[in-house]
Amino acid sequence: MDNSAVRNKWMDREALENYRHAMRICCMNALHVCSDEALSELCYDLDISRNGDARAYEHLLGGQCMVITSEPGGGKSYLMWLLLRDYLADCRDDSDRLPVFLDGRDCGIVWDSIEKGIVRALSGHFPLVTEELVRKRLRAGGFVLLVDAVDAQSETGSFFLSELYCLGHDTDNTVIIASRMKCDRRDFHSDFVYYTIDPVSDEQIIRWLERDVALGMIGGDERNRSCEIRRMPGRLLEVLRTPLFIRMYAMTAVHSAVHSDDWTVLSNHTALLEAYIDMRMKSMSCSPENRDRIFAVLCEYAADSYVNGDSEERFLNWERSEICTQIEAAGFITRRSQTVHFRYSVFHQFFMACYLSGLSAEQLNIWMDTHKSDKRYDESICYLAGILANHCSQNWILDYLEQNNYQINRIAVEMNEEILPKYSYSETMLKDGDRLEVVTFVGGG
Repeated sequence: MDNSAVRNKWMDREALENYRHAMRICCMNALHVCSDEALSELCYDLDISRNGDARAYEHLLGGQCMVITSEPGGGKSYLMWLLLRDYLADCRDDSDRLPVFLDGRDCGIVWDSIEKGIVRALSGHFPLVTEELVRKRLRAGGFVLLVDAVDAQSETGSFFLSELYCLGHDTDNTVIIASRMKCDRRDFHSDFVYYTIDPVSDEQIIRWLERDVALGMIGGDERNRSCEIRRMPGRLLEVLRTPLFIRMYAMTAVHSAVHSDDWTVLSNHTALLEAYIDMRMKSMSCSPENRDRIFAVLCEYAADSYVNGDSEERFLNWERSEICTQIEAAGFITRRSQTVHFRYSVFHQFFMACYLSGLSAEQLNIWMDTHKSDKRYDESICYLAGILANHCSQNWILDYLEQNNYQINRIAVEMNEEILPKYSYSETMLKDGDRLEVVTFVGGG
C-alpha cells in the first residue's frame, strides 16, 4: 500500500479541514492568557538562540527535529503553539504532514505510548482513526509531533524520550520537543537541533510594559505610567522575568489602576499569582460564596489530576458541570480531546500548592514524606513555601496596612522617624519595638 493510501484510510478533506479549524481555535486560545477581547495576542519578541548564536523564529519552521529549552515560564509552550499554528497553515491535504500537539504531562497517566497519545488527540475529529492506522502513518513520516513538557513525567520519562528519539532518527516525521532541561541522551544531539529561549532582559520587560501602556492595557496617564515603569525596582523586574508573568502583571495592573494610583510591588511569584487569580476570580459574575466554591474545585482538581491525569469526565462528575463554563471563561482551564487541562502549568502547580496549604500540619507532613522525592511537585512546593511565608510567618508593613484598611495611595508611612517609600511596604518587616506613624491625606489637605 502506498503512502497516500495509508493516509487516506481514515482522513478525508472535510474532516481534515474541521480538525485544522478546531486546532486553530485552540492555538488562538492558548496564545492568550485569558479570553478578554481587550488583550491582544502575546506578541513578545522572544530571543531564540542555537549554541549561543541568535536565530530568527523562521529558522524553527524548516521541518527539522528540535529540542526547545528555557527556564520555567520562559515561553516554551507559547512557542510550541505558535509552531502548531504555522504548521497547520501548511497542512492543506492528506498528503501533508499532520501537526499534532501532545502534552507530556499526560504520558503514563492518560496514555502510555505515542500511538495512543495521537489517537486520543485525533479521535474527536477523525472517528475512524486507530492505533494501527496511526502506526502506519508514523512509518510513512506523516506527522509533525509537537510534544510539550516532556520533563513533566517521571517514571515513564526515559521510555517516552526513547520513543521520541526513534521517531526523529528512524522516520521522516518532524518531532519538536519542549523541555525545561536538555534531554540527557547524547544521541539526541546528532539528530535534533537544540534551540534555547533566552531569559528576558530588563529592557525587554520595560519595553513590553510600555507597549501595554500605549495600547491602553494598563490604565492611568500614559506619561506617568511610563515613568513609573522606568523606575521599577530590581526585585520586581526579577519577578517579571518570563513572558507569562509579565502578561499577568499587566492584567493585574489594569485591574488595580481603577482603584489606585500606585503600582503594586510584588515580593515573589506567589504574590503575583495570588493577585492575578484574585483578579480573575472577582471578574466572574457570581456570588462570593460561589467563587469560594470554584476556588475549592480548582484546588481539588489540581490535586486529583496530578495523580490520575486530566479528565473531562471526572471533572464534570464532581457536580461541577454548571460552573465549568465559568471556570473556563475565567482562563483557568481549557477543554481539549475529552480532557480538562489547566490552561498553564503554573496554574496547576499553584492550585496544587493552595490545596496543600489547606491541609493540617500532620496531613502536610505525611504528604511531604510521601512525595518529597517526586520532581513533579517541585514547583508546587515552592509556591506552597511562598503562600506560607506571605500569609503566616511574616509581618510585612504592607500586610499591616492592608489588615487595617489603609488606602495605600492616600497615606504616607514613617517608621522609626524615617519616611518609607511605597515600593518598600511589601519588603519591610515590623519588629518588636518599631514605631510606625501613618499619615492619611483627606480632601482639603
